[in-house]
Amino acid sequence: PEWANDMPADSRFVISPDEKFMLRLDATNQLNLVRLSDNNIVQTFDYSDSVHVTAFVFSGTGYYILIGFSDGHIETHGIQNAPLYQQIAGLTHEGAVTAIAMNNTESLIAVADEARILTFWRTLNPIAPLYRIELPEVAGDLEFSPNSRILIVRDREGAFLTALQVP
Repeated sequence: PEWANDMPADSRFVISPDEKFMLRLDATNQLNLVRLSDNNIVQTFDYSDSVHVTAFVFSGTGYYILIGFSDGHIETHGIQNAPLYQQIAGLTHEGAVTAIAMNNTESLIAVADEARILTFWRTLNPIAPLYRIELPEVAGDLEFSPNSRILIVRDREGAFLTALQVP
């Protein structure tokens, strides 16, 4: 695709499920939302030099963007009618965020951090965590099953750590 010709070599990126957008980390504190049809940046998330983006994903529908940071907080942005983006939650964790996932019904967020804690949050009431689990090591990837009943946890190299049944 045309957009691939303009990718900086050291960029990290993810493509939305509908393949309309890309989230691209161009610096440790700058994340760009790029519309793939014309390769234009439609939103730039700039953060202070004291905090770094450590994890970012689209939800399964592509309606939400989840961003994790070195200070343990996450942001969940809803993409409604481009270019309208709204932060709808700011959640805090014990260590730097290493992985984030939202289930397919977009009702639950799972967040792993450097402290080896996996935290589950309800999207409708993100004031207090639903529950927390200590992991044997730091998670690098989280993935909900298609029916959102199982969460697969992988380490930073992508090796399987555990599978958890989600209530």
